[in-house]
Amino acid sequence: MQARAYSVYGDEQSFLRNINEAQNSVENTPRTLDALSNQFDLVEVLQEKAQGHTILWQPLKTLAIYAITATLRPFQPLCDMGSYAIVKAQAYTYAGETNEGVKYAIRGLEMARQYQSKRHISRIPGMYDRLSVIPPGRSAKMKELHTVLLEM
Repeated sequence: MQARAYSVYGDEQSFLRNINEAQNSVENTPRTLDALSNQFDLVEVLQEKAQGHTILWQPLKTLAIYAITATLRPFQPLCDMGSYAIVKAQAYTYAGETNEGVKYAIRGLEMARQYQSKRHISRIPGMYDRLSVIPPGRSAKMKELHTVLLEM
């Protein structure tokens, strides 16, 4: 999705325009097997929107979106639960709630190890590195996460 690229490059207006177009499209697309098999549903678009807000350092918007997605899809496969825990970890730690963020990070790491996803596991060191240069990244809880990462 282009929206992810816009958020990575810090182009908030293009991100919002693109993700809102995607959300409008999904809300006006009939729920068919084809749409679901291509992972084009409201939950997927909202999770992408939430991740974009996290990347743009707007974690409170992210957490509000996750409150919605949790009710739309309460039961998920282990792989989705692990990924979801990791992106929630990012949102909480970026919001300065390192205790909650590290709890989700460790839970996400444990799940990602179970289903052996190097891609999901790699998100946690990236999060740690991004935060290590600002005050929340130097908290005792983040040091605990660093220890867990060193033991991997």
